[in-house]
Amino acid sequence: MEGALIRPGPAAMAALRRYEGPCYRLIPLRVETRRGPVRARAWVVPRFMAGARA
Repeated sequence: MEGALIRPGPAAMAALRRYEGPCYRLIPLRVETRRGPVRARAWVVPRFMAGARA
């Protein structure tokens, strides 16, 4: 999927945490970019809450 890589400051991170809520977790991952792989973090909800199938 396509998306944007951003570097939010402390105030923006606090706002994102409030917006996403306590059930979401910020997890590390690796994304592929035009310049190659980049380490990043993404907000992820537990699988049972996302309705995903195993």
